[in-house]
Amino acid sequence: MKTYLKNLLVFISICGVMTLLLATTNYFTAPIIKENERTATNKALKEVMPKGETFDMVDISTFTLPEKVTEVYKETGGVGYVVKLTTSGYGSGMVIMCGVYMNGTVTGTTCIASNETLGYEKTFGENFTNKNNAEIDSVDTVAGATKTTEAMKEKSSLSVLLNGIIKENPVLVLVLGTCPTLATTKTVDGAFGMGLAALAVLVCSNIFISMLRKIIPESMRIPCYIVIIAGFVTIVKMLVQAFLPDLYVTLGVFLDLITVNCIILGRAEMFANKNTVIHSALDGVGMGLGFTLALTVMAFIREVFGAATFAGNAIPFMEEYKIEFLTKAPGGLLVFGLMIALIYVVTKGKAPTKKSFSCEGCPLASTCQKGVCQAEGVEN
Repeated sequence: MKTYLKNLLVFISICGVMTLLLATTNYFTAPIIKENERTATNKALKEVMPKGETFDMVDISTFTLPEKVTEVYKETGGVGYVVKLTTSGYGSGMVIMCGVYMNGTVTGTTCIASNETLGYEKTFGENFTNKNNAEIDSVDTVAGATKTTEAMKEKSSLSVLLNGIIKENPVLVLVLGTCPTLATTKTVDGAFGMGLAALAVLVCSNIFISMLRKIIPESMRIPCYIVIIAGFVTIVKMLVQAFLPDLYVTLGVFLDLITVNCIILGRAEMFANKNTVIHSALDGVGMGLGFTLALTVMAFIREVFGAATFAGNAIPFMEEYKIEFLTKAPGGLLVFGLMIALIYVVTKGKAPTKKSFSCEGCPLASTCQKGVCQAEGVEN
């Protein structure tokens, strides 16, 4: 009973500290986020209805409208209306601004927030622009669902830092974080932003977990790690939403999914739980840089050679030679595989492979049936 109460107290204390950090971050970022949302709405009003001058918000409480309609704006000159809708896709889906002339023709649509598959929000409006009520019914749309396809040796500080960049690169050697790797490497800016966000979470969670490694009970490790990681992910998300709103829209749901990124939890259990704060911080930086480098290089190849753009800016002389296949999922897998092969050649096959790791480094080692693996001849 005494041990149970001690474990519970440690868990509650960690939750309390993370709650305090979240509340503090929210206090400073909430007004900035609100102002960014207001600016984005005003920009969207002009974008979807270019002929409009000024807009007044309509009181929709007296009207019977679909639940997805959250706000309605009327162009003061009588040109038309702009409607804000919230879809019900993965997470909170997409927040869409749609302009409509008085005759029912759609003037334009734009997405101002998205938790859908990266890049989908950029092409969504093309399905509806300049179509009237009758034509919209025949448009192939997505409603209510997403398009997403479902014992450490003592090392020097420098070796700890450099380890994650090439030798144990989390993406190209350990093959972790494959989902965000494929999903966010369509553009260089999106991939670089995702890498930096993951790096921030890695460093902060590694430091925090290393500081508490002698306090967190063995039986409560994983729940405590998840609370800490989720807390820092939420802090990073609020900071990105407040100060980098364009990146926030670009990354969408994949910011939240950093919480369940195998790289974060894996380094917490495999390294931060067993090493000093300084080494844990360096490990987070190294692994984060390796993740960022892999994503950025992969995105550079896919965007430059697949879309003839760099960070969204057109490269005219590449337009004629672009290979659009690279911007699609199969193209991403091809580039991913070729980069893994390149790392294998560069390291001459000496980079660690999956079977090189023992059960000790696995986050689920304490719960898995190691005897079954051994009986079946699976190498630990």
